[in-house]
Amino acid sequence: MLSFKVGTGSISKNKFTSRLSTSVACILLLLTTACSQDKTKSAQSIEAINVNNAVASNNISTLRIGYVGNSEPTGSLGWAKKKGILDRELQKAGFKNITFARFPNGPNLNEALVAGQLDVGSLGDTPAIVLKARGQETRLLRISQFNTTAWLVAKKNGPRSLAELKGQKIATKKGSYMHRYLLGLLAEAKIAKDVKVVHLMTTEAKAALERGDVAAYATSSDMGPYLKSQGFPVIDSSANHQGLSGTSLVVATESFLVKQPDFPEKFNAILT
Repeated sequence: MLSFKVGTGSISKNKFTSRLSTSVACILLLLTTACSQDKTKSAQSIEAINVNNAVASNNISTLRIGYVGNSEPTGSLGWAKKKGILDRELQKAGFKNITFARFPNGPNLNEALVAGQLDVGSLGDTPAIVLKARGQETRLLRISQFNTTAWLVAKKNGPRSLAELKGQKIATKKGSYMHRYLLGLLAEAKIAKDVKVVHLMTTEAKAALERGDVAAYATSSDMGPYLKSQGFPVIDSSANHQGLSGTSLVVATESFLVKQPDFPEKFNAILT
């Protein structure tokens, strides 16, 4: 059984486990695929991640935070950063430098954690659990967001129902909560064996749908409404399925927490 060691001041392990228990079966399907994309010529290598000085220093006075997103971190972490609260309070806690590195997908951030390039990561439930399942020593600090919607958007003049996706190609960001949603959805509809799921970054989704390269795209809570506004029909949403929406987590490496054992309590107090 997979489990997270929960940092002081965060939610209980039982509460976390119960929220994600309905997703474990889908997550297990990812274990052989979610962290394998470093061997493919994809946006994980093309969309360069600018970590610069964020990964250059192992000085304990420097806190290196990675997050998944298109611009700034979201949730309480993003708000604390935007308002200057995070910088101010972490400096009081002894961190002279707080650096941020943006990643396009959870598996990318996982690689940086494994390589010792980050101390803290803000990412989705699926990549976090996949990383833990691979034996990496991380600790759950807090659940920052939950019930994050995933959308299944179709190409124009294409399928309008799950049944019409049979024999079609569906894309998503592999290793993400949208990937978990898609696998769960296809399993519920009993068409998992009848469709092909391929990896595609969000930045390429609109063009791929317009060209008809894929029949549908499973996407995030922000990109779904945008694609809908551009005339792409919505086939499904995770809001219609219990257990298939996403959860955002903040984790830290155990190697960092050995040096900063009181960090979970301080960090959670700041974000709270």
